[in-house]
Parts: sequence; structure tokens; C-alpha cells
Amino acid sequence: GNRHAKHGRRVRVGPISGYRKFREAYAGAILQIFGVPYRVTGGETPAGETTGEDSSAPSVMLEPLSEGDALFTVPSFVRAAAIQDESLCLSLASGISLHLGTVRLEEQLVRVDVVEGRSGFDSNAGGPAREAAEAAVGDHTISRTYTPDEDTEWSSVAPAFWIDVEGMEIEADDPPMAAGGPAAGESLEALEQLFRLGLLLNFPVDNYAVITASEAGKVFVLEHSPDSLGLTKKVFDRWRDILESGTALVRQCPCEIGCANCLAPSFPPNRNLDKAGGLRLADRLLEATR
Repeated sequence: GNRHAKHGRRVRVGPISGYRKFREAYAGAILQIFGVPYRVTGGETPAGETTGEDSSAPSVMLEPLSEGDALFTVPSFVRAAAIQDESLCLSLASGISLHLGTVRLEEQLVRVDVVEGRSGFDSNAGGPAREAAEAAVGDHTISRTYTPDEDTEWSSVAPAFWIDVEGMEIEADDPPMAAGGPAAGESLEALEQLFRLGLLLNFPVDNYAVITASEAGKVFVLEHSPDSLGLTKKVFDRWRDILESGTALVRQCPCEIGCANCLAPSFPPNRNLDKAGGLRLADRLLEATR
């Protein structure tokens, strides 16, 4: 867990990984620490203080929100994955293949929405309550939108597993899987989240030990943390167990569009996810490779 040290009204949190800081603790982000909301004010240690930790592991400075403020931040990221090299490829069926290799992942924080909370609003609601809450979120609830002045880009090269379904045969009534098609993209991103959930259920890792990404008919799992050494090979060997676990969990949730209790990693969602399309895609993939 994180360590906390009071400094006046502010709190220092750290050390945290550079990637987690990029994704969660960007300038202006609002974080919940033991149920208390804080705003990230910067990453430097105050003059005259030392963290007592490895200086390469960043910490962040927080200040509490004013009493009565009910705000949260919603970041929007774009990412691109590029295959650097491939060490292993296994064809499973027509248009479906498994791969091991190295992948470069580049991400950019392009926008942060500061949203005003509402009385009775439950960010973890599922089913009809979730859908009602989402329908009530309009432009009037966004108090401001901004992009931090710095630390908005992240790039890493890591060992990776990926599954390629771009050429998988589909039924006539399914949307085309052509790269860039909106239906295909939303279904593929939902398939990525099914893999992410399955990973968490099958291995003792968190969201920052591994990174998932998807594009152009491929779902990637990148081995981001040294503590997960060798994980991608395990994913290669157990990809069906991982996908089946994630699919079973999401099917248990009564929501229709994907919520914080199952598919979507946050609320409001950072991306468009087609839950039904992702489940169809997972079923097709599992059936084709049985």
C-alpha cells in the first residue's frame, strides 16, 4: 500500500510507479484516500524533506478538497501498440493466431473532465441503476475540461502476448471486423476488458503489473512489472482459461452496457464498450478454437 505523510494541509503519497502516476495521479486528478477526496497538486517533495525511498519511484502531493465539494475527474487516453519483434506464433484456426514477442506501447492523456457529483449518485451502480445514472450525466455536470501541461505521454517496450482475430470468420448478421469500423472497435475493446478481468482472476497481479491494449483486430497483454516476469508465456498457454473466466464474470452482471462492477474499468466510462458485441466475439473465438 501507499505511505502517507502530512505536510500542513497537504498529504504526500508514495512511492508509486511512474505508470500508475501517469494513469491516476496526473496534475489536477482527484483521488480518494481512505474515503477522503484529494486533488493532486504536484509530484515534488517539499524543500527540506526527503521521502526515505528510492528517488526513482515518484510520489505525489495532494491537498484535500473543500468541505462539500463532490467532484471526480475522468481522464481520456489514446494509445497505440506497435509490434517490435515476434518470437513465437501459433495458428489456431482460420484467421486466429497466438503470438509472443515485444511490443511498444505509446499512450497520451488528451483530456480530463472535472465532473460535479450529485446527491444519491453511486459510481459503482450496476443494472438499471447504472443506466439511469449514466443517462443523467450530461454536459451540465462537467464543471471544466483541461489537459495537464506536462507528463501527458507514456512510452514503454515490454514482453507481450497477443491474439490476432482480424481474419476470424463471422456470421452474416455480425458487424464487419474491418480495422477502424466503430462496431468492430467497440467489440474488440470489450474483448480486451474480458482478457483483463480474466487475468486478475487467474494470476496474483494488479492493473499496473500488466497492461492490456487492443487495435487492428488484436488484443495485447504487456508484461509491465518485473514482478510478473514470465507472465506472458503463461497467458499464451492459458489464454482460454483467462478468457472463459472473464466472460463468465461479465455474464453474471445484469447491466446491459458494461459497468464498473464488470466490464468497464471506471465510471463514467473512458471509452465506448460494446458488452454484447464483446461477448459474441469471445464466444465465436472460443467456439472456433475448440
